Amino acid sequence: MKEGPPQRTDETIDQEKNAVQHLVRPTADPERREQLVRTLENMVVELQIENERLEREVSELKTEKAQEAERTESLKRKTQELEELIKDPRRDPELRELIDYDPLMHILNRRGFIHEAERLIAHEEARLEELREHGRREEDEEGEAFLSFLIIDLDHFKKINDTYGHGIGDDVLRAVGQVLKDHIRGKDDYVGRWGGEEMVVALKTYASDVDYAITERLRNAIKNIEVHGTDEGEKVSVSASIGLTRWQEGDDLHGVLAFADTAVYAAKNEGRDQVVTIHREDGKQRIISKKGERLLSPGSATGSPAK
Repeated sequence: MKEGPPQRTDETIDQEKNAVQHLVRPTADPERREQLVRTLENMVVELQIENERLEREVSELKTEKAQEAERTESLKRKTQELEELIKDPRRDPELRELIDYDPLMHILNRRGFIHEAERLIAHEEARLEELREHGRREEDEEGEAFLSFLIIDLDHFKKINDTYGHGIGDDVLRAVGQVLKDHIRGKDDYVGRWGGEEMVVALKTYASDVDYAITERLRNAIKNIEVHGTDEGEKVSVSASIGLTRWQEGDDLHGVLAFADTAVYAAKNEGRDQVVTIHREDGKQRIISKKGERLLSPGSATGSPAK
């Protein structure tokens, strides 16, 4: 920042007064008067120049001060934005892509799905509470709402990797990711990669059995995926076992996914390439599959079959 003009001392001011008094002292000499006039005119010009210089410096100082204030305000804004970004990195689209999305399948990763699914469950609980407070039935304007969760496990995926290589296995996963995005597109629907060859879906529907119909279409679409495992064009056989269950009030995400996981195990044990549903009603849990229906004992699971 520039320094201001030099300070005028009392001694300097006295000297200037004496000089002016000497100059303006009456004289009868024409040359002397002319010299005085020229001197005064020169002094006026110099004073004008000095005044302009001082005005410029004052203006520059004001500009610098305004710029400094603007820089300070900009720094405050950026600091605030950074603090908010640290609290919630998902505010930035690029960071959210890195945090929440699987780079291979281009769907949510486990962390991203948990974030969205827990938010969806919290919203559903709040909606039901609001409906009760207003004495209304538990349905949206579009009809009764169902929040369903699916776990999709690709069958014999290890065999695909062992037979054709991990590059073809990645191609299969990419194709499955595209199928999921093509079929699960509701504003309250979310698709994620849970890990390895296991995917998860949160699905909101407004009519009974629509979730099962969507899940069946999804299974068929996965079975019809076209991925070639060899240069000769040999088609890779792809299928999936899918567990389906509906969220009930009071369920947390871990609890509802545990039921869907149990349904996947049942699908694997009963021959794979099928949808198995766990239906909960009146305190009873029923497994519904191609083989029919059977009761599931509370807290039981069907085992952990081979992939």
